[in-house]
Amino acid sequence: MLKTFARAALLLFVARGVAPAMAQTLPAPSSNLLALTLRDDDVEKVRQLIRDQKYADAEKLAKTLADKTPNDAEVTYQLGRAIFFQDRFAEAVPYFEKVTTLLPKFSGAQKFVGDCYFNLDKFEEAAKAYAKSVELDPKDAEAYIDLGKALSGAGRPKDAVPMFQKALELNPQSTRAMFELALVYMNGDQLSEAEQLILQALQIEPDNAYGLSTLGDLYRRMKLTSKAENAYAKALISDPNRVRALNGLSILYLADNRLKDAELLTKKLVALAPDVPAYRLRLANVIDDQDRYEEAQAIYKELIAKYPKYSEGYLNLAISYWRQDKVKDAEDNYKLALSLEPNRAFLHLSYGNFLRGTKRVKEAKTEYEAALKIDPDYQDAKDRLDDLKRSKG
Repeated sequence: MLKTFARAALLLFVARGVAPAMAQTLPAPSSNLLALTLRDDDVEKVRQLIRDQKYADAEKLAKTLADKTPNDAEVTYQLGRAIFFQDRFAEAVPYFEKVTTLLPKFSGAQKFVGDCYFNLDKFEEAAKAYAKSVELDPKDAEAYIDLGKALSGAGRPKDAVPMFQKALELNPQSTRAMFELALVYMNGDQLSEAEQLILQALQIEPDNAYGLSTLGDLYRRMKLTSKAENAYAKALISDPNRVRALNGLSILYLADNRLKDAELLTKKLVALAPDVPAYRLRLANVIDDQDRYEEAQAIYKELIAKYPKYSEGYLNLAISYWRQDKVKDAEDNYKLALSLEPNRAFLHLSYGNFLRGTKRVKEAKTEYEAALKIDPDYQDAKDRLDDLKRSKG
C-alpha cells in the first residue's frame, strides 16, 4: 500500500494552469497537426488506463510514446505515474525528476518526487522535494502538509509543526492538516492539544474513520477506556475494515479479558493484514489464553516458519509450553529467542522467571543480572533479584 498519494493533476498542463514560459515548451500546432492529434489521443489513453487502474498497460503504452518523443514532458510524467502506482517508487523517480528539468515551474512533478522518496522511507530527500513544491506553489496547503509529514518522518517534529500550521492558515478546514498535527502532538505527549485538534476535525468530518481511529488511540493512551472503545466502534461503523480501529479495539478487549471478542477482531486483522507478524502472534496468544494450546501452538509454529528471526514467536511458544509444564520444550524455545536477541533485557527477565519457576534459582539470578547489565534501570529485574534475596533470608 502507498503511504501517501500524490495529488498532482491528472492533466499536466490543465489542472494547475500553465505559465506562458511553460506553454512555450509544447510543440507548435502548425508543425504537424496530424501527429500532434495522434499523440494527444495516445496520451489520453495512458491517462484513462491509469484512471482504470490498468497501470501495467499504461506503462507499456507510455514507454512506446516516450521512445518516440523522449523529451515530451507530459508523456514522461504519465509514464512516471504509471510506474509509481505499481509501487515501484525508485524506478519512478528519474521520470519525475526529468519532468522537473523540462518544466522547472511545475510543482506537481516535485510533489511526485517527494511521494516516491516518502514511500521509500527516505524522508530527508522527500522533504527537499516537497520544499521545492512549496516554493513553486506557496498557496498550496497540501504541499505544506506533505512537507510536514516528511519532516516528521525524518525525526524533525519541531520543524514539521509550522508546516501543518501554515497549511491550516491557508485552509482552516483541512482535516488532513489537523490530524497530522495531532499525531505530532501525540508523539510529543501533548495529549490535550492533540485531542482538541482531532475533535475539531471530527466536527467537520464526523464519520472520518481515520480520525476516529486516531481518537481511539489517543484515548487509549490517556487510559480513557470507554471513550477509546466508543471511538473505535464509530470508526468501524464508517469503515468495517479499518485496521487501526480493529487493532486498538482488539488490544482493549485483551486488556479487559474479553477473549472471545478479542479473538474475533484479531482474526479479522490477520485476514486483512496477513504479513504483519504481531497480529498473528496476538491471535495465537488470545487462543492460548483460552487454554486451546494445540490450536495456538500451530499458529506459533506457522509464524516461526514464516518469520524464523522473529524472537517473539519463540518467546510466546516457550510461555505456552511452560503453562503446560512442558519444561524442556519451553527452555528450548527460550534459548532460541535469546539466540536471536541476546541484548534484549526483557528476554533475560522472562527466561529468569521461567528458571525460578522450575526451582533453578542460581540460573535465574544470572538471567536477572544479565537483564540489569543490559539495562541498569530495569526495575522489574531489580525487583526479581530483591525477591530472591528475601526468599533466601
